[in-house]
Amino acid sequence: MGLILQADKISKRFGGLLALDGVELGVQEGSIHSIVGPNGSGKTTLFNVLTRFSEPTTGKVVLSGRNITGLKPSRVVSMGMARTFQNLLIFKHMTVLENVLVGRTPRLKAKLMNAFVTPGWVVDERKANEKRCEDILDFCGLLEFKDKMPTNLPYADQKRLEIARALATEPKLLLLDEPAAGTPTGEVGQLLDLILRIKEKGITVMLIEHKMDMVMSISDRISVLNFGKKIAEGTPQEIRTDPLVIEAYLGRKWLDAKN
Repeated sequence: MGLILQADKISKRFGGLLALDGVELGVQEGSIHSIVGPNGSGKTTLFNVLTRFSEPTTGKVVLSGRNITGLKPSRVVSMGMARTFQNLLIFKHMTVLENVLVGRTPRLKAKLMNAFVTPGWVVDERKANEKRCEDILDFCGLLEFKDKMPTNLPYADQKRLEIARALATEPKLLLLDEPAAGTPTGEVGQLLDLILRIKEKGITVMLIEHKMDMVMSISDRISVLNFGKKIAEGTPQEIRTDPLVIEAYLGRKWLDAKN
């Protein structure tokens, strides 16, 4: 398998601040590729550029061999790239199931006019999509909450709901921005298991995460950012022993604790 995503010399400037500085990376299809680094290193900015929520100052993004720089985020979703967000984004006044149904929008054949004119095939499509979303909720361990309001769920379950909604778009590539944030330590293993099962479904995963034990155990490859630059990339074993990464991010105490 080849590369599903390539970042080619991506730079992003906000006024006088250079948030990304010539970042290059390639994500292997079928892998889990993590992006790590200190706060403010440019990780979420990179995700925003990759998913077209932000325009790069220079460089291009290639998805499945196609240059997607300049495309709208909605178009990129329809091409098979979905994401979650660092700051939780759910529809608080919709049920859990309705939140996931929103994710089916790019795959619907029905149009706005079918809200008023509903031939039989539209009814069938609605039923099929509801069943599909229930299956996704079951996969994410949330089916029992389908009729509840998401604000009544624990924060960790709300994060999984956001993953479920992203999965409803039928992505080939899923970007997860700090999915373990707010998750109790005892429940991180369940999240790790979910991500691995997503990979088993043939979905490539990109991951931003600060829980380094999780990153090291789950990643096929890791890229490290610092001050907007990629300072290292490699396997977990290569990253944990890289002097630049230890100095900039992991710290000697972390390394000593693992030895």
